[in-house]
Amino acid sequence: MPRIVGDIEIAAPVEVVYTFCTNPLNMARIFPPEIGVEVVRPPEQPLQAGARISLCFKRAGLSYLWESLVTVCEPGFHFEDVQLKGPMKRWVSKHFFEPTQLGTRVLHVIDYQVHFGALGRLCGLLAVDPYLRRIFHYAHEATKTVCEADWQAAGR
Repeated sequence: MPRIVGDIEIAAPVEVVYTFCTNPLNMARIFPPEIGVEVVRPPEQPLQAGARISLCFKRAGLSYLWESLVTVCEPGFHFEDVQLKGPMKRWVSKHFFEPTQLGTRVLHVIDYQVHFGALGRLCGLLAVDPYLRRIFHYAHEATKTVCEADWQAAGR
């Protein structure tokens, strides 16, 4: 099963970064501009295991619903969600937060599987994986930029 792993260090405290990352209303701030993100059903805050999140993604005139379930939630340290409904056959997204001298290290691990067996794996390797990695990298850099700007704007 394909895996995407990334980590980034953000110059803001863990509490700030964790709170930002667990609020799906922030997704529109960190996705590439060509991808529209609408929160259909936000989870209650603070995030808890068992929470369901419904998002609508829009790109190139197409839209799809993505529903996920938070399966693990250790506030300030780790949360994990799995896709219940969406474009992937399987999707598990894990986020880990660790304090550093600069602020916070975020480790993000995604395990996913596309539909359609061997043909899906080939399409995934040639098209889906590079596309997801580009979005993943963009979202990490945007999270860093936004969290640091918000933290500085708050006068810290």
